Amino acid sequence: VFADKQRPEPLHCEINAWQQVLNIIHQESVQRKIFHQFLKVLAAPPIVVAPVPEPVLEEQETPINGCGLVFLVPSFKEHFKDEKKRFNKISTRLIGDQAIAIARYGYCLVDCLQCQEESPEQQIKRLALSRIVVYLRNACALFNKVSATRAELLELEENCNLFFNLLCLFFPDNLTIGERGQALCSQE
Repeated sequence: VFADKQRPEPLHCEINAWQQVLNIIHQESVQRKIFHQFLKVLAAPPIVVAPVPEPVLEEQETPINGCGLVFLVPSFKEHFKDEKKRFNKISTRLIGDQAIAIARYGYCLVDCLQCQEESPEQQIKRLALSRIVVYLRNACALFNKVSATRAELLELEENCNLFFNLLCLFFPDNLTIGERGQALCSQE
């Protein structure tokens, strides 16, 4: 009786995907030795664009455009303290508002990965990560719709495929067992 009334719940998938992206950015920040910059951006509030920007005096520090997730910082610090687990995925789980903040301001976290000692390989990974954020944001906007057109479903499929392919190519260690199997099957 209720089978035709049941709708898929996409928020859980979205939260898991943003958790995966946050873990990748975290691991990249540790590898690049800029973990503390990552924490600053994670905690800093988002900068609201004003109609007329205020001039920054030379002695003032330029404000950091962040994600506004200051309450996640203690979990990341605690995880970072253990040198054996430092490169592992963090055990903290995101909730809806946190995933939305990463979706809105995740590009700030990706931008913070740029450093002076960045190798060409790291630069390519950072650029791939920026596209991963874009494709995931586009996909989430589409799969959270209650009803969609055929064109939107095709766009959703394209965004999901591009997101997944970039993950497989540049961050294969961050894939789940199911995702690795899907990547192997898609190569055949």
